[in-house]
Amino acid sequence: MRELPYLKIHLIALTWTAVIIAFPILNEGLDTESAAVLFAHYCYVLAVTIPFDIRDLKFDKKEHNTIPQMVGIKTSKTLSLVLLTMFTLLMVSIENRLKINVLFYGGVLVQMILVIFMNEKRSDIYCAGLIDGAIALVGLSYFLL
Repeated sequence: MRELPYLKIHLIALTWTAVIIAFPILNEGLDTESAAVLFAHYCYVLAVTIPFDIRDLKFDKKEHNTIPQMVGIKTSKTLSLVLLTMFTLLMVSIENRLKINVLFYGGVLVQMILVIFMNEKRSDIYCAGLIDGAIALVGLSYFLL
């Protein structure tokens, strides 16, 4: 997937969103609210994938054209934070019960802090352990609905 300039991160986000959100929704029927949930989660997966591209800067060829290669680390982190904010705002506007879900906000906040402190020298444990692990907090928050 690294060989697909501009597409890798979107393919990752589309694949995860399709498997985790779209397929279950298709069983129930797609409507406007479902489409908004799909878009929100696409933003979320895109946001949490950007740090991995930052980590991989030392491995990626110039022609891979990843987001950090094109706009730099600082702008990539800003984009990730904007996407996480969009995700949060969309989800609380769709699902009222999330407005009072402390674990949901905590999970997104942890994710944002991890993005802020991300750099190209971070280890696989930081990415695969902490960033991926923080995804579970958001997932667990849905069980509180």
